[in-house]
Amino acid sequence: MLTKSDNRNNSCILLIDSGYFLIKEVKRALQAQGCRAVTIPLNDVGESGYNPRLYSLFLNQIIDAYEAERPDFLLTINHLGFDQNGRLTELLEALSLPGIVWYVDSPRYILLNHLANVSDNIGIFLWEAAYESWLRQMGYKKIETLPLATDPDTFCHLGGTYSAVTDHSSNPDSVVFVGDSMDFAVVKAFSKLPQHLMPDSTNPDGALAAELTTRFCQTALSESFQRNNAPWEIYSEIAQGMGYDIAECSPAADSQSDQLNDLNLESALVLMATRQQRHNFLRDLTGSDEIDTLQVYGDEGWKKILNGKTSVLPPVDYYRKLPNVYRDAGAVLNLTSMQMPTALNQRCYDVPAAGGFVITDQQRSIQGQFELEKEIVTFNSTIEFKEKWRFYKKNPTARQAVIDAGRERVLQEHTYSHRIAKMNSIVRNWFS
Repeated sequence: MLTKSDNRNNSCILLIDSGYFLIKEVKRALQAQGCRAVTIPLNDVGESGYNPRLYSLFLNQIIDAYEAERPDFLLTINHLGFDQNGRLTELLEALSLPGIVWYVDSPRYILLNHLANVSDNIGIFLWEAAYESWLRQMGYKKIETLPLATDPDTFCHLGGTYSAVTDHSSNPDSVVFVGDSMDFAVVKAFSKLPQHLMPDSTNPDGALAAELTTRFCQTALSESFQRNNAPWEIYSEIAQGMGYDIAECSPAADSQSDQLNDLNLESALVLMATRQQRHNFLRDLTGSDEIDTLQVYGDEGWKKILNGKTSVLPPVDYYRKLPNVYRDAGAVLNLTSMQMPTALNQRCYDVPAAGGFVITDQQRSIQGQFELEKEIVTFNSTIEFKEKWRFYKKNPTARQAVIDAGRERVLQEHTYSHRIAKMNSIVRNWFS
């Protein structure tokens, strides 16, 4: 139970530091809210699980920090630090220390054995609201949506002040996309599958999986596809319609190995469909008369996929180089991963914060966070993207107005300090 006063200067939060994305931002945001952030390093995070000796040391560090600091709660990203046996969950219950998880990736593919970690002592924040009903089926009760945001210290804190951007672009005719081709990610995802789930139309053992893969990608990439539909629901519907015997990841599932195989196949298909969406969209742009310059920052895989007027450049450092890439572009193209049916990804906040101009695919969560066409520009197809870009390229004053309005909205409402303030308030209500 939280028993401290509402004076946030008294607050102390234990933050599990796995070296994962967002740890720096969350720590700075906690400090900006007047909270002491005590980090607990988490080492040896591998796909095969935690090293037993190091994991015991990790749990002992939490006990030591609890006794020394008497923190308000423990915070982690993506359930990192929790094992499949529920040891950390049991420890937090014994200490009466709330455990708070902020998911910024799909919870379906991260922690297989949710049942061992279900507890009234655990609160979950989701960057994507579509996962809430599934987590409630697992047994979690304290769940709230908490979108991503930006860190002004990274994207617009120049010379000690949040400086205004007057000349936003050094290359006003360029369209920029930042992201890899996902070829390696897809190969790696399918390599986890047993032989009978490997899509192979020439092999009887893999023919059914090949048909499932084809139908899933066709559905996900069709013009009639509604992004509000959760990909796991599409996967389940197609599989069941084919008579494909899949293990539902639920408390009634037959075996843990069935759950793992099912989730690994689902994850691989979502990655494959996202990859194909990226490839198709960027291929279309390379052959378009409306696009004078297309710059893609990513891996070598793009050179095999794109040609023509496309400039394929190496990946850029998120903290040191990316803000300038966003600021210097004529427009930044944003394509959302299929694991996010409704939510906004990082670029929707980072690009405006940097003083850049983002054109993003339409997501339901945009409404309520931005004013459409005034603070952010959206599209529903490659044709609409090219129409929007043609207009704003010819009307730099209108483009700058969107940049200025979007940047102001982000700095006023969508920083990680804002998110942590909301988190603190909700956690206090949950456990007071």
